[in-house]
This record gives sequence, C-alpha cells and structure tokens, in this order.
Amino acid sequence: MSTYPTTSLHSFSDVLQKRLTSPFSICLGVGLGAASYHAFANVSSYFYGPVPAINEEKLELKKDVGQAVQVWEWFYESATTLITFFFQLHATASSLIGSLALVGAGFLIPPSSFSTYPRELRRLLWGAAVLVFAPLPYSALIMGPSDKVLLDLNKKIVKNKSSAGQIYPTDSSKPAKSTSIYASEHQVHGGLHPTEEAQAKVLLGKWQQGHLIRTVISVIGFEATMLATFMAF
Repeated sequence: MSTYPTTSLHSFSDVLQKRLTSPFSICLGVGLGAASYHAFANVSSYFYGPVPAINEEKLELKKDVGQAVQVWEWFYESATTLITFFFQLHATASSLIGSLALVGAGFLIPPSSFSTYPRELRRLLWGAAVLVFAPLPYSALIMGPSDKVLLDLNKKIVKNKSSAGQIYPTDSSKPAKSTSIYASEHQVHGGLHPTEEAQAKVLLGKWQQGHLIRTVISVIGFEATMLATFMAF
C-alpha cells in the first residue's frame, strides 16, 4: 500500500509549521493584528463613538456644546492611554507596534520560502508600515493644536460647573441664582462664554473631519497589510 499521500501530508504540515513559526511570520502576524486593531478601533469610534454621540439629535449635544466637549474629552483620554487593565492596546500603542512589526517583517523575508516576489512584498510591507504609523504624526501635528484648545476648554467647563456645585448637567444640586455668577453667565452655554462656545463648535467639527481622515488612513494600512499577508503565503 502506497504511503505517498501520508508522506505528502506530513511534508505539507512540516512546511506549514516552519512558515508559521518563522521570525518573518511572527512579525507579520503581530503587524496584522495591531493594524487590524488600530483600523477597527478608529472605525468603531467614528460610527459608534463620540462622532455619532455628538451628532445624535436625541442627546441634544449640539445644543449643549459644553457637554459635547466633555464627551469628546472622555474619549480622547481613553484613546490616548497606552496601558490599561491587562495591557489593553489603544491608538498609540497599536500604531507603533504594528508599524515596527511590519518593518521587521520586511527585513526578515526568507529568500525562497515565501513569496516569489520578495522585492514587491518588502515594498508592500514597508508601505503598509508607513500607513499604520501615519495616524500618529497626523494626530500630533495636524489635530494636536485643536485638541489642546478643546482640552483647555474642557478644564474651564469643569471648573465653572464645579464652582457652581454642578459638575455635570444631570446633577440636581443647582445653586441659587442669587448666589451664583455661573447661573447667569455660564449655565445656558454649558460652562462657556458664547465666543468660547462658538470656538468649541468649530473645533469639534474640525476634529470629526480629522478623525475621518485618520480612520481612512488606518483602514488602507490594514488592507495593505492583508494584501501583503496573501502575497506572502
């Protein structure tokens, strides 16, 4: 009885095991995982995070700009945290890890074991690494100045509401109008002067546009990483 099928199966299993446990495959797997996390985190935050919350008519955050800024600030602080419980990766960490892993994979392509187009695969991996990394400088250089102003406005909102004994709009501990300057000047505008409220509206709109661009870049980076994975195997 021929053992050819069994031998072929064992040979294929050995080849597959060697490929999946090679340094190249490990780097590619880490890069793919981090790129996918980064892309889907941006997509979910755009469609199910602060963007739809700010624009949701039922929440009326468009009318309460101060509360909208606080919603944005909560998301910002959560997204920029590098390490949380059980090392949960967020925007910065996933982008850095993904781009570094893809660059490493480009250097570790075996000469003949993987893609028949190693030069093209290397270029694709490094291009994907650039796209996965790109949201970081974009966020810091393009969106950073606006983010800083919004954070300063949020601090002012919290300070004004706290001075009136009302940290959030849902609190029932409203101070008497006769004893609160905040009640007459700030309460209608969520803790902001009218000029600051207008500025916050413009900045929130700019942030939403910037986040959309950042999301598109991260999704293209993930797709390039997927294409490199198919090309490699």
